[in-house]
Amino acid sequence: FRRTGSRLETMKAQYGKVEANVDQIAQQLEQHQLTLIDELVTTEHIDGLALMPLANTLVRDKINTLSEKQGIPVVTFNTDITDANRIAYVGADNIATGRAAAALLGMVMQGHGSVLPILGQRSGHYADSQRFTGFSTEMAESFPNIRVLHPECSFLDESLSERIAMRAIQSDSELRGIYLTSAGREGVYRAVHAADRGEKLHIVVHDITEGNIKMVKNGTVDFIIGQDVKTQGTLPIRLLYDYLERHQFPKKRMNITDITVKFRCNV
Repeated sequence: FRRTGSRLETMKAQYGKVEANVDQIAQQLEQHQLTLIDELVTTEHIDGLALMPLANTLVRDKINTLSEKQGIPVVTFNTDITDANRIAYVGADNIATGRAAAALLGMVMQGHGSVLPILGQRSGHYADSQRFTGFSTEMAESFPNIRVLHPECSFLDESLSERIAMRAIQSDSELRGIYLTSAGREGVYRAVHAADRGEKLHIVVHDITEGNIKMVKNGTVDFIIGQDVKTQGTLPIRLLYDYLERHQFPKKRMNITDITVKFRCNV
């Protein structure tokens, strides 16, 4: 986020002399994120930063340095980071989204069978672990007869997620559900189609994407948990603008976005 002579037209609103630079790291590696932040500060001379932080103490310390020593406000979005001095967070309550996923999956599984949780990554992204925490807690409380298998990790590898799903389908005759916290969806879809089981295998995923909507329409996925990505994409910029240009501190430090559910009747 940098104050310049251009206008931020992509948000269809007048934010004065503002320019928004969007950068994405190809891999979920802490050092890549730290390097990119340094480049934005030293080369782009940003005035504010909206960041989806990776779960690492070095990233937290970097946020604190920007805020406390360099005067650069930070807004985190999509996933938060503990003890970071950011002015606000914009995103879902990831534990609540995990609980929602469990409630839906437990309902369609009719309270019995086993379910396989597949995480995108074991570390580096709080949303994965928080969603699983919410999921396992809700399952234990509301569906004690459903056996939650040990969580597997795809490490963002679609081929690995396919092998994980296929192994579980072939080895567990009681498997009735799969829960995906983030990445690895395409690989799981391939495994489910290749297995061609007689009994329906229920699947709940996160993020309302074209690929996931397609899988709902063809009956592969039961439910998609959405997290209001429009708000996550626009509110951080607005908060930074108000802080820098109008000297207004965010009214709320935690800006929790709505949880939405998509299924075959509303996609």
